Amino acid sequence: MKSLILTVLGTIGVALGSEPSTHGEYVITRQGIIHGATVGSVDEFLGVPFAAPPTGNLRWRPPAPPTHWSGVREATTKGSACAQLLSPGGDIPMASEDCLYLNVYRPREHMPEGPRPVLVFIHGGSNTGGSGNEFDPSQMVRETGLIVVMINYRLGVFGFLAIPALDAQSEEPDSGNYAIMDQQAALRWVRENILAFGGDPANVTVGGHSAGATDICASLVSPAARGLFSKAILESRNCLTVTHQQALVQGEKVAVSLGCTDTTTAATCMRANSAGDLLTATASDQANPNVGGRLLPVEPLQALASGHWNRVPVLLGSTHDEATGAVALQLRNAGILDPFKLTEQQYGLIVQRTFKTLAPTVLAEYSPAPSPFYTFAAENTDWQIACPISSIGRTISALTPTFHYEFADPAPPLPNGWPVVPPPGFGAYHGAELQYLFHLASETGSQTPAQQRLAARMIHHWGAFVRTGNPNSPGLTDWPAELPGIQNVLSLRPDGDEVMLDFDVEHHCEFWDSVTP
Repeated sequence: MKSLILTVLGTIGVALGSEPSTHGEYVITRQGIIHGATVGSVDEFLGVPFAAPPTGNLRWRPPAPPTHWSGVREATTKGSACAQLLSPGGDIPMASEDCLYLNVYRPREHMPEGPRPVLVFIHGGSNTGGSGNEFDPSQMVRETGLIVVMINYRLGVFGFLAIPALDAQSEEPDSGNYAIMDQQAALRWVRENILAFGGDPANVTVGGHSAGATDICASLVSPAARGLFSKAILESRNCLTVTHQQALVQGEKVAVSLGCTDTTTAATCMRANSAGDLLTATASDQANPNVGGRLLPVEPLQALASGHWNRVPVLLGSTHDEATGAVALQLRNAGILDPFKLTEQQYGLIVQRTFKTLAPTVLAEYSPAPSPFYTFAAENTDWQIACPISSIGRTISALTPTFHYEFADPAPPLPNGWPVVPPPGFGAYHGAELQYLFHLASETGSQTPAQQRLAARMIHHWGAFVRTGNPNSPGLTDWPAELPGIQNVLSLRPDGDEVMLDFDVEHHCEFWDSVTP
């Protein structure tokens, strides 16, 4: 089969008057022939449609199959990012509703004896922003031999609107999960087409960061995702969901604000609104999967605890200082112009405002010395991400191979355009690890030699996990699986990685497990 594919593609290249080794490669997908570009030692196939444009009457419907084409489709330019409101300093070009495209990166060298393992990566951005176009996985592809696929999916109101009129069109309570449907459609496209790229459809790992990890957690328990991936990587987010009723309440507020109050015509009325009006009307809305329909019938944490989920090996983790960036912005927005000089009095007030009736116990658990700012950031890191992820790891470790990490570089480079310039000690902020795995469109500062070595180790850990479901590889620190009652967390640091046994103690997880903020 491999030699036949190569022969056919080579014949196509000759027939079209191009030399694949110089001008890129041709691949026959189920929709038609695509022509990619070769950049160094990596073949890139960019802007490949995995579903029909979700526009017009297809807005707020499950993704439809992509159309077929005749001739050769050039796959040398990335497709549009999905429609979104840009944050100050944001740089997402070509945002559009016509955005269900993916980018495939594979090693240029000849295929090995068997097909290559595949990583499909889902970007973060609170499910309201971002794009797979922001990530260049070429280094990972070169150094591990993986095929890496970066995808887009509908964001914000386009991916998460739930209203009764949309439920009525599908005859079940499933509106508001279009983003998850898009991600699963991309995984089905990979399953059906990746062999033509030299990939193994039976060895596909789905990985994601932040909101991407939240969405993967939904697919871990979604009956519709069964068999679409064989391993999962969850970076820096837990299993956030809302009930379908909560999603309907939020969606109906949007519909009313846009004058779509008649439930019999609300779907048509909403589809008549421009993308800009919809984004403006939902600028402050949350976007998380909702529970209630066939796609997600059970709340993910309940499904994981009961053992009724799509059991695959899981690699999961967080950064040591997840909340420093968000807390700095939160305090600035609260009128504290220099959040890093937060006083103890201001600290007490902000803890009261954040944790409300739980505030006295939080104040008793954490000492504000020596820095009220970093104490408040640590509380949010532990409460929102570190301990929920730890809880997931403890829940599933008895059921599947589970590998837990903490990215703990104390001084990772900051992205360009960072709105708050921090003093030393800012730590491993949310998203800091991504620049160690991929090249990012938002250029970061240069890495030191020790950080470059850390990046190489992480890439090989991730690559080993994608290949085998085990992140261990020769030359790397041994990374034991998490076991019931034994928490093995690999601390990833420039000065050397080490296994820590006291993650829950450092992050006050017994405290957070015992309270409900």
